[in-house]
Amino acid sequence: MQYPRQRGSLTDLCTGDVCNPGLAPLDAPVNVTLEHRIAWFSTLRGRLGTTLLPQTMAYVTMGVAAASLNITGTVSGFDDAGNPVSTPFDNRLTRFGWTLGGGVEMHLIGNWTGKIEYLHMDYGSIPTVVPASTVIMQFNSRITDDVVRVGLNYKLGRYGAISTKY
Repeated sequence: MQYPRQRGSLTDLCTGDVCNPGLAPLDAPVNVTLEHRIAWFSTLRGRLGTTLLPQTMAYVTMGVAAASLNITGTVSGFDDAGNPVSTPFDNRLTRFGWTLGGGVEMHLIGNWTGKIEYLHMDYGSIPTVVPASTVIMQFNSRITDDVVRVGLNYKLGRYGAISTKY
């Protein structure tokens, strides 16, 4: 499980004749602020690899990813009387998706190995509906994440040795 503290944001202005046609004579635009945040993520993966050198393995990895996602923001516009209104929204959910990647792991010394790994995670499209006072907005957010890791591993037992006694 990892806590990446990643976030992305968007601010957009939609013209009144597109987002608020009922108030077109007022030319009432709708302002949207949107923030996506990954609170935590975790993966469950398998690896399939081959040796490149006697003590170096290249591998592909794939599996399931899970994440806690927060989609928050505000829709601001005008009501039927032309008064400014602001509607905040907060969509917090745990989402499952898939992950695919690859890496290289090599023996360093003793029971120690080092690795470099790349992962791509995809949590799919997430709809968020915001019922504001004069409009109903729907956002479809596609949440993906890319991670590059450098790691140091300690193997319990004898590294790379299989002993059989008859």
